Amino acid sequence: MHFIIKFLIIFAKKTMQPKFPSESVTTLTDLVLPGETNPLNNLFGGELLARMDRAASITARRHSRRICEPHL
Repeated sequence: MHFIIKFLIIFAKKTMQPKFPSESVTTLTDLVLPGETNPLNNLFGGELLARMDRAASITARRHSRRICEPHL
């Protein structure tokens, strides 16, 4: 067990390089369709959160250079 932890620490130090947040910026442009709006023509909150989650996952993957999964 101790060997595995030590190996992971050494591996992480060798492979992980510092990165500025500006190198991971993500900009998404989406079209809001009528079916995604409420009677006041505002985007549904859940739809907005889904789009924010998509942008955040893309940014996390770019920044970490790894596949990132949300923790539920």
